[in-house]
Amino acid sequence: MKMQRWFPVAFTEPGKQYFRESAPGAIRIEPDGKSAFTPASAGRHRIMLLDEAKIKPVLRRLEETVGGTY
Repeated sequence: MKMQRWFPVAFTEPGKQYFRESAPGAIRIEPDGKSAFTPASAGRHRIMLLDEAKIKPVLRRLEETVGGTY
């Protein structure tokens, strides 16, 4: 069964593609608690990537959604 993927911000803006999906890889948790992603063609994990130019629109939409402004 293929796992469905969804990004919460995508639901607030149908048709917008704020995030893109990484290539396959592996995520591990470092001793300090941070996650680290290593690309690997046979990897089972992917991460969400956000281009720098989309940071402000995503933050603005999150603030509007959480704050109740529509």
